[in-house]
Amino acid sequence: MASNIDVLVVDDNASIRELMLHALSPLAAVETAASAAEALRRAETRPPDLVVCDYRMPGLNGLELLSSLSDAEPRPAVVLMASRADISGPLAGCRSLVEEFIEKPFFVEDATSRIKRTLDRIALGKATREAADSTSVRGTLAQMSVMDLLQTVDIGRKSCVLVLAHEGQHCEMVFHDGQLMHAALGK
Repeated sequence: MASNIDVLVVDDNASIRELMLHALSPLAAVETAASAAEALRRAETRPPDLVVCDYRMPGLNGLELLSSLSDAEPRPAVVLMASRADISGPLAGCRSLVEEFIEKPFFVEDATSRIKRTLDRIALGKATREAADSTSVRGTLAQMSVMDLLQTVDIGRKSCVLVLAHEGQHCEMVFHDGQLMHAALGK
């Protein structure tokens, strides 16, 4: 998929690091770190696009790591793994700084799916920046397939009404935050 996206998984638990490495490697270039201090050292040499980290770690916790990385340009996206009590407690005021919270304990498939949505948003942002920097036209709306259009609505978490027409047939789809809420074909 997006091998041009660098992900740094930070967790003091070697099993979690290994699980996340295997789950995310097909989606991006993944490195791991056993502590926030190690993550900061790695980020200096190869700034990540996404940091997936545990909140509770010895030394610097995930929130302190996030604070240290906030000066980086561009600031990496962050997915924080934490307990329900931590998410609703000390992390409740941090929702605007974190892309996703993954509640521990978690199923790897669920965590991977949520992280993939973040990776898709990062890839879309990179493609948009590259297109803006480019002097050539890369495509038009008419050249997009229906699947590309639906993926753009999903990844961008758009709220809209999408009307498709072909040979006298009309399909109307209502989206909220990228999720299909209602669809009607014809009458």
